[in-house]
Amino acid sequence: MNIIERNFFNLLRAGAMNEQPSIEPMSLFKWNALVELANAQKMEFVALKGMQNQTDDSTSLVPDSIIKRLEEQCADTTVRVPWEVNKPATLSNIYLKQQLKNIQQNERHEIDASMISVELLNIIVHNAEQILSNGVSLSGILYLGMFLRTKGHKVDFVKMEKWLQKLHMQRMAQLEGSILVSVFEFEPDEIPFLSKIEPAAEKLATRSISHAVHSSLSFFPYAPIEAVSFLFGILARRLSEIEE
Repeated sequence: MNIIERNFFNLLRAGAMNEQPSIEPMSLFKWNALVELANAQKMEFVALKGMQNQTDDSTSLVPDSIIKRLEEQCADTTVRVPWEVNKPATLSNIYLKQQLKNIQQNERHEIDASMISVELLNIIVHNAEQILSNGVSLSGILYLGMFLRTKGHKVDFVKMEKWLQKLHMQRMAQLEGSILVSVFEFEPDEIPFLSKIEPAAEKLATRSISHAVHSSLSFFPYAPIEAVSFLFGILARRLSEIEE
């Protein structure tokens, strides 16, 4: 991970988690490159907040022109969220899609209902769909991290484990958790569904900010059934467009 990437991830930690990670001095050229990363990831607000949340010593490392540039960009846009937060997640595979729908609809009728657990499941699945379609979404991963830190203590992780198994999403969830640990310095015990750190987590996260990963095959090992269904869905849509 190079200095631009380290500063970028640390600013996202500062902006999203209100932490105080160290910021390293860089040239103006590299700070402008960092702003471009923020633009590409649609994380301008978080990066700016991260700069504003720094202590006086760290703030002096960020050129005024960079802060002004981000302030101007943020003034012309609205706060972006990784997806429609209140929209239930879905899947491409017909069978898994129905399984997910059953969980979403039936849980509210259980004696020990835990809708906040369903909310976390939706976040994990939303992230999975983002990952398969466009590569790792840092905004989605940060959203997962913020949820775990603010509401994770209310989640029924026994149910969560059963649901992830039913949806064949255990390893995809583990990848998402591994990115939180490898890039955003979460402690593994903050992520109860994380059994081990995926070795490629940091590489996949840094690759997502250097160039987009558009092939779901890159993430096939993490959700094989859904990845194949996703690819067939794309193929079907393209064939339909050709016929039209």
